[in-house]
Amino acid sequence: MPPSIPCALSRRAAQSIHGSTATATATATATSISSLSRAFSATSLRPTNQIPPESPAFINVPTPPLSQAIEDKKHDRFARKGHLPLPRRIFKRRTYELPKHDPVFLAQSAPAPTSAKSQLPPGSEHEARRRRMAENRRKNFNEGVTELWARKQATDRARLSQQASKLNLNRQQTNKAQRLDERFTETTIPAAVLQTHVPQDPERFDRALASQARTAAIAEAKAQDRKDALQHLYMSARSFIVDEAALEREVDRVFDPAYFSKTLTPSGKTSVNAWDMFGAPSTVRNMMGDVLRTDNKVINASDESTRTSKRQRRVAEELTGGPMDEV
Repeated sequence: MPPSIPCALSRRAAQSIHGSTATATATATATSISSLSRAFSATSLRPTNQIPPESPAFINVPTPPLSQAIEDKKHDRFARKGHLPLPRRIFKRRTYELPKHDPVFLAQSAPAPTSAKSQLPPGSEHEARRRRMAENRRKNFNEGVTELWARKQATDRARLSQQASKLNLNRQQTNKAQRLDERFTETTIPAAVLQTHVPQDPERFDRALASQARTAAIAEAKAQDRKDALQHLYMSARSFIVDEAALEREVDRVFDPAYFSKTLTPSGKTSVNAWDMFGAPSTVRNMMGDVLRTDNKVINASDESTRTSKRQRRVAEELTGGPMDEV
């Protein structure tokens, strides 16, 4: 029953009551005015807690389990927090242990009292109650382990049966004949495309022998090139500078002030620099002209003799099997 309103009110309570009364009066007046003004409107009023037909949420469409929509990612305030723990393997044992559903294991886990005092009748109601509680614990333990073992056996049989049925179903789906609508509407595939076996080459042994011969020839050519390079190195090593005395003699000869003046140019003049002594370096066009004989210059006897001597030296090297000195 609500408490009664006191007769004498304080000044502040009276002011608050007066203010709330004025507010309620103003609200009622505004509501009546709005109701009168809405009477002339063409639209009808509807409660705000109802979903209109034009709203996307008017029809409740279930979302898929792996939906990525933003609406599905919102936190559900009715969802339970946390996670269920994984069930323990109660009947996990080693080979040398007794099974937990064995009567010997149950008798050893919850043994009956064997003391002389326990064989006597209880001396008080408290002791009798404690004996009954102990007996109930042993009974509950035995019944619980036995029922858990029976449930495990039933669960294993159901799981194995489900696995076998799924395996048989998959095997039947794999080995069943193709449906007529699929066979009549599928794309025609040539039999040659379905042939994935790669036949062996009947000439594979001949090809292997030919490849072996080519490999041996390449190896022999590389060995011959190494021998020729070693022979050229041996022939060129006679002019190598191997001590300081030879280096000093070569430096004095090349850097002699009269080194260029000792030779004459093809025109009979005294040489001044390396270009006068050795001539201008040949361009690519000149070298290609010498090889292809496409230049229009007058044949030089010295060039012809040099070309002839190179050919003779190359022929002599092929006949003797070793390099020869340049003349």
